[in-house]
Amino acid sequence: MGAVQGRFLSAFLEVHGLTVRYGAMAALDGLSLDIRRGELFVLLGGSGSGKTTLLRAIGGFVRPESGAIVLDGVDMVALPPHRRPVNTVFQSGALFPHMSVAANIGFGPRQRGMGKAAVAARVEELLRLVRLEGFGARRPHQLSGGQQQRVALARGLAASPALLLLDEPLSALDRGLRAETAAELVSLQKQLGTAFVLVTHDQREALTMADRIGVMRDGRLAQTGTPREIFEAPADRFVAAFMGVANLWDGVVRADGVTVDIPALSAAIALPRPVPPGPAAFGVRPERLRFGAVPGENVLRGVVASATYAGETLTHRTIAPGGGAIEIVEPAHLARSREGEVAVSFPISAGLVFPA
Repeated sequence: MGAVQGRFLSAFLEVHGLTVRYGAMAALDGLSLDIRRGELFVLLGGSGSGKTTLLRAIGGFVRPESGAIVLDGVDMVALPPHRRPVNTVFQSGALFPHMSVAANIGFGPRQRGMGKAAVAARVEELLRLVRLEGFGARRPHQLSGGQQQRVALARGLAASPALLLLDEPLSALDRGLRAETAAELVSLQKQLGTAFVLVTHDQREALTMADRIGVMRDGRLAQTGTPREIFEAPADRFVAAFMGVANLWDGVVRADGVTVDIPALSAAIALPRPVPPGPAAFGVRPERLRFGAVPGENVLRGVVASATYAGETLTHRTIAPGGGAIEIVEPAHLARSREGEVAVSFPISAGLVFPA
């Protein structure tokens, strides 16, 4: 965490108390956020969480009811999109189909009055940067999906924006191409040092790309942190579930503060840290569970209900005596199918507890 934070010296984009309403619904509800200079920040959330509305408000396409959007010391709320030093790469790429690749990339600089020779030089520079040398004369329909996204990225960067906004830029790509393009995008961002704000609903994409992540829910930020912080220390039950903690159960923390009784498991669980007594949710990631009763660890018991093979992993679903389901995920090449009654264990430190 310290090494990541040390790369960024100051807040570059500051969003304060931003509220956007569509009728009675608050798409953004008093949201505040700081993004650092040179950072790749990912807004992560499900449909309707407000992440795209926030991106569009920063870009100037949505006018907030209240709040401030300050970029490098200048409040941009009253500025139209074309007067903001910000460009947006939309989900579809939004390339002009009747223009060549070179004309698409050069559109922004031409609109800003850059001379013909300077535009041509900038286009060639960006084609090299996104590894599309020799593609300038082609039309968008002559490119693959990944190539079209790289052209859209080059077009977004053509006018040297202070901030680049990317709205689900990889969502239309297949899995393999998506991972490859994501790696290229991160490499390019590090080369340029331009601050990027990227919207996605894909947890894996966020974890592998971001310097920091903001998890959004109902127009607010549920948690902001590094990928490791978000994954290993979710702030609440919502973030835990959204980030893949499939095993979440209701329980009651005993007066000792370090034990939780979980009726669905018919088990008492040792907690990794003291918490206030009373109702709480307890969770453990399915990949932290292993079969067998391990001394010194929390042990659960149940009956195997199903096994699901997914190529890289094998997931067993087990039903505990109290009726609760337990998921155990193992690497497929190390796992074997099981049936009948089983014991599963996990380190005390792997537990996540969220007081109600």
